[in-house]
Amino acid sequence: MPEQIDRPRVIAGKPLDHYYDQIAWFTSDKAGDKPLLSLRYTDHAGMFDWSQTALADSKLTTQQKSFRISDHYPLWVEFTVP
Repeated sequence: MPEQIDRPRVIAGKPLDHYYDQIAWFTSDKAGDKPLLSLRYTDHAGMFDWSQTALADSKLTTQQKSFRISDHYPLWVEFTVP
């Protein structure tokens, strides 16, 4: 897992011990002989903290916002395109 997203990603409340929101890609088949993807990870990844900007004018708490939008931050990764 890229270090940029290897941290708790729960918006409100207690962080979970498990990571259910992940981005995965496989670089070779089981034998390791044949590449499965032609994309190369660029070492750029992150998560978007929308909790401070979404519904900013509302009087909702962060936890109330998470019930309406998501209880996890969206993740992103960057790949090169051949």
